[in-house]
Amino acid sequence: MNKKIKKIKLIEFLKKKIGKKKFESILPNQNLLNDNIIDSFDLVEIHLFFEEKLNTKMNYKKLLSVNNKITLYNIYKCL
Repeated sequence: MNKKIKKIKLIEFLKKKIGKKKFESILPNQNLLNDNIIDSFDLVEIHLFFEEKLNTKMNYKKLLSVNNKITLYNIYKCL
């Protein structure tokens, strides 16, 4: 599965998880944990989705980046 298809599947998953309207209002660098868009359990579900559905290991250095924020931009970098 190529990166573009993985991103499409990830976006579909996140829209179901967060809600389509709420997902579409998220800014790429918005902190998803601090802004209560996701919680720690949601992060675990995202991690499992990466491993089970996308067959990809989540790179936590990329996920947290230098700013220690969980953002859509950082999640996409893990693909």
